[in-house]
Amino acid sequence: MFHVFTAVKFISVIPGKPMFIDFDGSFDAGSPKTFVCVSNGSRPTATISWSLDGQPMGEFDFVVIPQLNGTSNVRSTVRRTLSRDFDGSTLTCAVTNKVLEARGLPPLMSHITLRASCENIYL
Repeated sequence: MFHVFTAVKFISVIPGKPMFIDFDGSFDAGSPKTFVCVSNGSRPTATISWSLDGQPMGEFDFVVIPQLNGTSNVRSTVRRTLSRDFDGSTLTCAVTNKVLEARGLPPLMSHITLRASCENIYL
C-alpha cells in the first residue's frame, strides 16, 4: 500500500512599491479629485493607507484583485475636494503586509507634492 503526501508550499511575497495612477500632483482647487494608488504582487494581500502631510486621510475605497499565481494586486481610491491651501502639501500612499510587519520593516511609500493649478493669471 502506498501513501501519497501532498506538500503545499506557501511563498510569502512583499508588496510592490505603491504607484499613483494618472496623477502628476496637479489639482484644481475647489473641484473634486480622485486619487488612485496601486501595489502589485503581494502574498499575503497588502493593505493601503493614505495620508496628507502626515495625517491619515480617513475613508477610502480598497479593492483586492487576486492573480493566477497566488499573489494579489491592490487598488485604492480616495476622493477629496482640496482648497488652494493644499498647494505644496505631500500626499502619501503607503502599502504593507504581514511579511513586512513580521520582518519589522516599515510600509513601502510613494509621495507626491500637490500643486494647485494656476487659473486666471494675466500678464
